[in-house]
Amino acid sequence: MIKGVSITKCAIMIISFTTCAAAATEKLTVESVSEGPSFTARKALLQEIIQAEKRGIGISPYSKAFAEIDALAKSGGSPEQIETRTKALHSALEHQLTTKVTAVSGGTRISASTVGTTNTASFSSSASPGTLNAYCDLICNHLQRSWKVVPGMRKDVHLKVFAGTTGSISRVELDTDQEEFGSICQQVLAQMKTLKFPEHPPRELSLNVTISPQLKDFSVGVADVDCDAYIGRVQERIKRAWFPPKRSKSVHAVALFQVNREGQVLSCELSPSSGDSEVDRAAMSAIKNASPFSGAPDGMPSRIPIRFTFDYNVHENR
Repeated sequence: MIKGVSITKCAIMIISFTTCAAAATEKLTVESVSEGPSFTARKALLQEIIQAEKRGIGISPYSKAFAEIDALAKSGGSPEQIETRTKALHSALEHQLTTKVTAVSGGTRISASTVGTTNTASFSSSASPGTLNAYCDLICNHLQRSWKVVPGMRKDVHLKVFAGTTGSISRVELDTDQEEFGSICQQVLAQMKTLKFPEHPPRELSLNVTISPQLKDFSVGVADVDCDAYIGRVQERIKRAWFPPKRSKSVHAVALFQVNREGQVLSCELSPSSGDSEVDRAAMSAIKNASPFSGAPDGMPSRIPIRFTFDYNVHENR
């Protein structure tokens, strides 16, 4: 079950992915539902599972769990037990069907359903494809040439910068509460306010700018780019490529990787590892086999860091 996806201020995608272990079963049809307690509810649930498969959702865990419930009904299980397990499975499926993508970009939050979406990434601009990317790259080059070292800077500073069509910066603010940086953040803010970006952007822009401790490493992206469809595609591709080994206990792994605008993986590591070498290999293979991903929307940073969480949960049926 996919629990959620979000893309934060500096285009960091955080994706949580949960797989539930269950016993194998044959393919089910609505006509095969056994008579017995909660018959109507079970039939409706199976129809939802079948529809979910048509929308591209992996239904193997749901089908297996449903087969167990149906077998219990056929063998004379108690109505209370069958009803409880039917409702629980319905809730799990409904959670996946309504999983939201939350995009947080410079303080602007966008929510949209990602499962089965056919929307394409878009942005409010008449600019031709790639125009926003090109302007973001110009800003990165400009910052590399003009930025002065801020002594004591050891963490990334994330800014929201508003630039007009003449390149003038009308407002600069911290993207998140970074008071722990104290005077360092204030120095970064003050220096950014003195700069002027390249003239003639495609429109007035709100930009997410990340300045790394290396001081010559900058990330620039357009704040209002619609990234929901892109996140959904990344999520779905990794989901289809994730084949964890069967385990008797739950395991958890986090993959950190970067992709470029063309969807190619630039680097990948597990941090933390699951502690199980086979699960770790399955997680790394899922990302490798899912790539390259589709191209990112125009206006995304040139390097997109992603945190992908794999959860393999073993639930004991009672």
